[in-house]
Amino acid sequence: MIDRGRRSRGFTVAELIVAMSISAVTLLSGYEFFQALKTAGDDQSQYLAATAGVVHGLSRIREDLLHTLPQTGSREPIFTGNNPSLEGEEETTRLLGFYSLCTGYGDDCFRGLRQMYQVSYKLVKTKGSVCLYRSAAPVVGAGPVSGNEGRELILDHVEQIKIAFHNGQTSEPSFSSNEKLPAGVELVVMAYGQVWPLSVRLPCGNSEGQP
Repeated sequence: MIDRGRRSRGFTVAELIVAMSISAVTLLSGYEFFQALKTAGDDQSQYLAATAGVVHGLSRIREDLLHTLPQTGSREPIFTGNNPSLEGEEETTRLLGFYSLCTGYGDDCFRGLRQMYQVSYKLVKTKGSVCLYRSAAPVVGAGPVSGNEGRELILDHVEQIKIAFHNGQTSEPSFSSNEKLPAGVELVVMAYGQVWPLSVRLPCGNSEGQP
């Protein structure tokens, strides 16, 4: 009877304190593990989004270069390009300038149809970051370029960028011509700690401007 009464008294205060302490430690460990998983997942999502942005930006550049055409009737060079230096003091540096058959976008009534645009890629320095922007203005017939110019962000957090222009058997860090296009363009971008190469052979490369 005495032993049976002792067993029916339940847990002591010390036993409850030990059990609650163990439960608290277990819950805290589980919460910290959950937070670590959430942080890792957020970092991975941000990295995947940044990677997708770089791939999309390079695809946009490639699309423009593949539809580059010589433009006549313009006093400006039909194709210009420079190998930029990110260490200079200039806030804006022009990387590429050419004419391309592009599709409209935004509120353009010709969206989806290809027409001649004057395309410009520029590097813009901001606080703690270098971004690559694309500007495109439609060419109205054989006349001047329209003032309706759209600007969009192509690449952000550019750490380094190198460009080369192939003209036959030679490769040059810059190119400018009023008569012909380079045979190809090779671009190497370093962003988010990775190197992203792009090599495009221009279908109308080395072509003279046609009337």
